[in-house]
Amino acid sequence: MVDYSKWDHLDDDEEELGPTARPEDVPAPEELLAPLRRTTAQQPFFERVDAFSFTPYATEERCWYWGLPPDAKPTSKSMVATSPERTFVEILKTKKICQFKEADKGGVVDFQFASPKFWRLLRMRSDATLDVVHEVFCAVAGEKTEAYFFCDLGDGAVVCPFSVEEKKLRLTFIDALDPAATALGDLLRKEGDVLGYVQHLDQRFAVKFERRYPLLANATIATTGGGVEVLDGGSNDDAQKTPFDKDAAQRAVDAA
Repeated sequence: MVDYSKWDHLDDDEEELGPTARPEDVPAPEELLAPLRRTTAQQPFFERVDAFSFTPYATEERCWYWGLPPDAKPTSKSMVATSPERTFVEILKTKKICQFKEADKGGVVDFQFASPKFWRLLRMRSDATLDVVHEVFCAVAGEKTEAYFFCDLGDGAVVCPFSVEEKKLRLTFIDALDPAATALGDLLRKEGDVLGYVQHLDQRFAVKFERRYPLLANATIATTGGGVEVLDGGSNDDAQKTPFDKDAAQRAVDAA
């Protein structure tokens, strides 16, 4: 015979069982999970950002650390080959080098650069390398420097002539492309493309190189000097009223 006595309490009143939980007293799932879930903003940079859809962080016409933001700034302990910083930048570097194969370097590039003191509109061969562009700028500025770098403000790519194995430069750039192997047309690929340029690592201001017009495939450079034509220029110093001497500017770049 079955003993039904153990189910007798199912007929008891609510008062005898005590108060029941109300729906509004039960925590919602989001409230239960909140302490365990980090928001996107709280996640480490390398967990929330994809190197293939990366937008570089730029300030004052320059990118540091391939455009990594301040919260991803590398330290000496994070510079090992397997660190997230090095791995992330290696992807950016490989992606950039692959783009070089697509660049059209069969003509000339007209580009303008502007410093706090002066500006120039120049024409150079598209396949001229960035170490040559640096030499031209030094000739115009009248100051020779070696610790320079370029940065592509579109994707954060850094071009620097020093060995990135040097500790100071590793912490500054993480990695860098070689200017002697990087052409002007590799980076200034279309009208409106912009390069940041710093003539010296300790320099407080940056110069902006901007491609002004589409590629001129059939144009020639009207000079027998260093393969650079000065198209226009001027002074950004309001106190300097001297008219721009195009011939003198051309002789300066020819001597580079």
